Parts: sequence; structure tokens; C-alpha cells
Amino acid sequence: MIDDGVNGLLVSAHADHALAAALLRLVDALDERRRMGEAGLWTTQTRFSVDTMASEMATFYRSSLSERGAA
Repeated sequence: MIDDGVNGLLVSAHADHALAAALLRLVDALDERRRMGEAGLWTTQTRFSVDTMASEMATFYRSSLSERGAA
């Protein structure tokens, strides 16, 4: 979902210093914040649109029913 440096920044869990460094990196990086924000919006709109989610849910249910011999 998150591509480090493309649509967000990834840091290790419980790595307070890494999180602080990532946030500080972005404080003065308006272009980088804007670019990652736009990429994050695009990812969200394409990956989690109503049409995409409905299609994935239907595929899941069809597969589940098929495995049980109900379809």
C-alpha cells in the first residue's frame, strides 16, 4: 500500500527516532510533501474506490462459494 518515498514514508514500529527524523525531513520539504500527498490520494482513489472494492468483494465471495462447491 505504502511505497516508501512515493506515497508516504515508512518507519519501523516503535522506532521513535526514525519517526521523528521522517517528520523533520518533511517539515521543510513542501514539494516532497505535495508529491507524496498527490500520490497517496491517487492510490486511495484507485485502489479503494467503490467500484474496485465491490469488484474485489464479489470475486472473494465467488471464490469462497466455489471452494465450498456452492457455485
